[in-house]
Amino acid sequence: MFNDQEDRLNPRDMRQAIKDLGNSKVIVHKLILSPEVTPEDKKSYTRDVMKNLSRHKGSDLDWFAVEHNNTDHHHIHVVVLGKDRNGTEVSLNLRDIDQAKEFSDRYIEKHYPREFEKARDDREQKERERLEARKQEQREHIREGLELPWMKKNIIREQLEPYKKWKEKPQAERDKSETEREKQDRPYFNDTIEAAGREWSKANSLEELRTLDEHLWDNYEDRIPKEKYLKLSGWIRDKERAKARADKPRGKDRDSEDRPEKTSFEYNGKTYTSQDSHKKLTGLAEELRD
Repeated sequence: MFNDQEDRLNPRDMRQAIKDLGNSKVIVHKLILSPEVTPEDKKSYTRDVMKNLSRHKGSDLDWFAVEHNNTDHHHIHVVVLGKDRNGTEVSLNLRDIDQAKEFSDRYIEKHYPREFEKARDDREQKERERLEARKQEQREHIREGLELPWMKKNIIREQLEPYKKWKEKPQAERDKSETEREKQDRPYFNDTIEAAGREWSKANSLEELRTLDEHLWDNYEDRIPKEKYLKLSGWIRDKERAKARADKPRGKDRDSEDRPEKTSFEYNGKTYTSQDSHKKLTGLAEELRD
C-alpha cells in the first residue's frame, strides 16, 4: 500500500489508523480509480488526483491506496479515512466522485494526449453502438409482441411467477422453507456465532463482547464473515444503549426539586383538581373530546 507520503505501507498501518479514528460518523470511503489509459506511474497519478480532490474539498484527506495489476484494465483502490488529518469529518458524494473523474481525465490528457483522445473516441463509438443495438432489440420485441411502448409483459410475469413457483413446490419443501423462516425468528439467546474457537450470543456480557471485538481486530487470522461481524456489532450497540439507559439518573431533575408540585389547572375559567367529583371530571373529558 501507499499514500501521499510513503511508497510502501503495511496494511496494519491502515487498520491502526482506522482504529485511531475514534467516534466517527463514517469509518472510511472506498474509491476505485480506473483511468481509460493506464498511467506508467500509478502512484504519481493517484497522488495527483487525491491532491486535487483534497483541494476541492478544502480538507487534508488521509488516505491509503493499492495498485491492482492482475486484470486486463489496471486500477487503483483508495481508502479515504472518515476524518481528515485535522480531525474534521469527511463526506464524499456523487459530485465529488464526478470531480475526481475530471481530475483523472486532466492528468491523463496532460501526460498521454494521443492515447486519451483515442480512448475517448473509442468510448463514444461503443456508446453509439450500444444505443443502436438497444433500439434494434426494442423494435424486434415490439414487432413480436413481447414488449409494448407503454407496457412490458415481463412486469406482469415477474409479479405472478414467484407465487406460481411456490405453489408448484411439493408440500415437504414448503414446510422446510417455513421451518427455516422460524429459525430466523428464534430468540436472541439461541442466535449464536462461532468466533475465536468458541460460541457467542447476545447473552454474553458487554465486556465479553467488547473483548471479542478487540481480539478480532488484532488477530487477522480469526476474522469472521461480514454478516456475523455485523451481528456482533449490533449486540454490542444494543448492550451499550441499555447500559446508558440504566446509568441515567432517575427521578426529578435539579430544576424540578425547587418547583412545587402542581395539583390543579384551569380551563374556561374553571379550576379542576384531583379531588373534584367524577361527574365534573367526566363532563370535562367529554367537552374536550367534542
